[in-house]
Amino acid sequence: MARAEGCSWADIGEPRGLSRQGAQQRYAPLLARLTLDDLIRTGVLQHFDDAALGCLRHAQTRAAQLGHDTLDSGDLLLAVLDDPAGLAGTVIRALGADPSAVRAALDQEPDDDQPTGRSRPGISPDARRAIDGAIAEAHGQGVAVAHLFLALLRAPGSPGGQALTAHGVTRPAALAHILGLAGRPAQDPA
Repeated sequence: MARAEGCSWADIGEPRGLSRQGAQQRYAPLLARLTLDDLIRTGVLQHFDDAALGCLRHAQTRAAQLGHDTLDSGDLLLAVLDDPAGLAGTVIRALGADPSAVRAALDQEPDDDQPTGRSRPGISPDARRAIDGAIAEAHGQGVAVAHLFLALLRAPGSPGGQALTAHGVTRPAALAHILGLAGRPAQDPA
């Protein structure tokens, strides 16, 4: 859980006599086996509100239904788009894009064949970066769905980030709109 606490791979490897690359090669595969339940049990998600945890659970369920071994940022984005409060959809529409088009870029139907994935999929590295990014977006406060949405935009090369940026949704524009909805000046403290 050192990565969740902000430790670099170099920080993790140094006491073990490993280089940054050596630590990443040794421990990154172990991180991919962690499930949402593991993150909850270890306290990584202690600051996530009920709606944000609900999005993570929804993404996990979706990935399992599709037979995936891991949930990725695309699964997470679809869960964020399904949030009943609808902030992501509101922001996407305000930025001139169509949430259904973003969804279509990611949506897959469950295979008719027997799913090959685990019933509790692990968390892919890009989804884990989004979770860590949401914690950073919250700046020590409670993590909400809006933080997950902004965190997906921190990694424009991930499946979720690609679906958003392909439709013209960028982190600076989304952040400015969210802050405007909250009645705050559009400054990026990160």
